[in-house]
Amino acid sequence: MKTVKVFLPVLRGRISFIVDRGRQWSVVEHLLLDALTRREWSTSALAEHGNLPRRVVIEALVRLMRAGWVELSVEKGDVNFRATEIGKVAATHNELPKLSDLQKRPTNYILDMVCGEIFRNRDLLTQSKEEIKKIHDPGNCVWVEPRDWHTEVDVNEALQVLLDNDETFVTGQPGGIFRRWIMVVVRGGRVVSGLPENRTLDKLRAVVLQAADDAEDENAVHVTPTDEHELERIQLPQAAVWDIGFSLKDLVLGGPAHRKSLLHMLETAKTHLYIHSTFISAERVLNLLTPIQDAINRGVHIHIFWGQNEEFEELSTTRTAIGNLRKHPQIQALAEHLTFHPHSTGSHAKLLLADAGTNGEYIAVLGSCNWLTSGFESYEASVVLRDPRMVDEVVRCFGRLVCMHDGLWSELAGDVVRISDSLKNAPLPRVTGQGSIISGAQHNHLVLCARDEARQSILLASHRLGVAAGPGILAPLQSAAAAMPQLAVEVYYCRKTAPVRKKDERHLTEAALSSGVSLTPIQSPRVHAKILVWDDNNAVITSLNWLSADQTQSSSLSEIGVHLRVAGIGRYISEHLRAEIQLAETAGS
Repeated sequence: MKTVKVFLPVLRGRISFIVDRGRQWSVVEHLLLDALTRREWSTSALAEHGNLPRRVVIEALVRLMRAGWVELSVEKGDVNFRATEIGKVAATHNELPKLSDLQKRPTNYILDMVCGEIFRNRDLLTQSKEEIKKIHDPGNCVWVEPRDWHTEVDVNEALQVLLDNDETFVTGQPGGIFRRWIMVVVRGGRVVSGLPENRTLDKLRAVVLQAADDAEDENAVHVTPTDEHELERIQLPQAAVWDIGFSLKDLVLGGPAHRKSLLHMLETAKTHLYIHSTFISAERVLNLLTPIQDAINRGVHIHIFWGQNEEFEELSTTRTAIGNLRKHPQIQALAEHLTFHPHSTGSHAKLLLADAGTNGEYIAVLGSCNWLTSGFESYEASVVLRDPRMVDEVVRCFGRLVCMHDGLWSELAGDVVRISDSLKNAPLPRVTGQGSIISGAQHNHLVLCARDEARQSILLASHRLGVAAGPGILAPLQSAAAAMPQLAVEVYYCRKTAPVRKKDERHLTEAALSSGVSLTPIQSPRVHAKILVWDDNNAVITSLNWLSADQTQSSSLSEIGVHLRVAGIGRYISEHLRAEIQLAETAGS
């Protein structure tokens, strides 16, 4: 029976957790405290009254006294116990308040670079590539090479693995990170060692078995995970659908509305504002310096993140802009409360996140606007999210982008966990529709939904027209228009992008029109919005350039958007965009 050794790439990291290990109080302890609020008791009397061993009573009283809830009462030589004033208050709770017991716990963790699974250090044996080559012959060895050493991790899911049941995460200080490998042994088409048996790890096992099929008797084989596994590791099979509260007033449409929305977040944030912009302009940041200073003077800490861009030149410009801003005297004066994070998140998403709600609750703004490079003159589309379940999904996506860079744990993880916990306890609004946070290839599914569900109209807007437009977007829309002649299908874009040439643009336009789809370039207003709406009640607002970005082979968090099923939302957005186009045409004539 053939034995194959499959080597998987991992990152081995270290973090020093601060955890709360306070033990929950028992029902017996609660009952004893309640009895002591009514009168004084001796240990013997309490044991007899409660039909408990005296030792149990004494141990419980010691803990209650350490909490400050019980005190001694000595009178005429008799020693009794009674509840303190604080103890009387504690006894009124449904459950006794948990006492904090903060402890420092250094932890090693292992992150696999194929499926993004996280492990405790004890779960896997890691080695360097050099160590492995000294020990193992190359025959029947398969090396699964990572596409890159960048990964995204859900902090909440990671903590479930790394912490014990009686531990609550408080904060964490990152340590070092090392590239390592683990060996998984496959015999007879089965994984026989190398992976922990107490976890299913179906996707990772599938990658291992597929790799084992490529093994050769004499030479080591190097393989790369397929696109299918690459996508599976970072996205849910389909987006979660929530019953939510949403008002059409929380749609942000047009350039000036986005400037107003950003200023409002700066003016109303209580403690933290997180800005994720695809790229950054030093000039635009300095133009916002006054409201930034005002926010910081109120005690707000502002974190600025940046992501990918389709043009390398603009990506390089962002790095230069950050370098120049850090040297600017006014920015340096704010450095303690204004943080420009040094690494690209690799995402094209555009979002704001702040505790800017009426009562300090966190809200998010998600859409098309590059907040720190926009002149707020283009036509943009974003949405303000207030429903705590939707905001929590945005927070979790944001956490995957910023909380672990190249496997190294970030101090921001504590912020993300704290925000997520606060949203879980937030009151829910009255339900007015449904919503989903979408990312990556989930966008493709919604194009098919529009194709299959639309009965009256489909409208799509994108900044650029590229090679991805034909098969990925226009084909399903043309199919819908051909199947239903009464269906109005409109597609707007601002400009074509390489390698699409003028004749390619003309060919796409003619092919679309022949199938009942209007494909129209709009330079005024300059369309930067990324919108898909169908009929009256469906809208997708996102960072994805529908007509130029291919989402079949990209990280799920390279693009983030929101799908809303709310009465009138599709009609409202369509009418607003058409009105802006008509207004621009009238002004230009």
